[in-house]
Amino acid sequence: MVDAHKKLERVKYPPNAASPVLVVGAYRYPLMEINDNGIIFSLPDPDIYKMGQELDGRLRFQNSTEMPVTGHVYWKTSTEIMLTLPHDVTRQLFVRIGRDRRAYFRLRYPVNDRPVANLHGNRHNVTEISEFGLRVTTTTMRPLEPGEPVKVSLTFSDNQTLELQSEVYRLDGGEVVLIMKEYPGGIPGTRVTKEQMRFIRQKR
Repeated sequence: MVDAHKKLERVKYPPNAASPVLVVGAYRYPLMEINDNGIIFSLPDPDIYKMGQELDGRLRFQNSTEMPVTGHVYWKTSTEIMLTLPHDVTRQLFVRIGRDRRAYFRLRYPVNDRPVANLHGNRHNVTEISEFGLRVTTTTMRPLEPGEPVKVSLTFSDNQTLELQSEVYRLDGGEVVLIMKEYPGGIPGTRVTKEQMRFIRQKR
């Protein structure tokens, strides 16, 4: 059942992004969004499928792995269709795309030069960032669970602050790995590059 009043967790893919693909028979449809209720995909002729129709397909990810999915057409426009999926399947999708995002550049910080993240009213050192997530030390942090939503206020050395909506991907030793709920909407690539160039200049 789709809750129209619930604020959805979602990952959006911009046009021409390297998004997962829904494979249905001989057809391949690029994903536009993954959310708590299912997936939204693009196709040239939405009249191929009827409202309420059940679809069996496979989601193909950028690392060429696949995941079988079965859902029902919930709504459609002239260019898009939403397919509802069971909640346990959407949670698996969020975990899977978190793994895919590891392919993107990640910047690791030295111990003496780290941004600060405010989580649940407490300040924590950030050990790594990418466009899609960050690693935060957990020395003084209350226990967190994978999938738990976390609001992060991230402050860099130049005092620029980003307000981020994330969720716990996994716990890794003394660090917690957070992934962004939406893309775009995470740490801008320009900010990651700026941090990288700052370190390069310091080493000269």
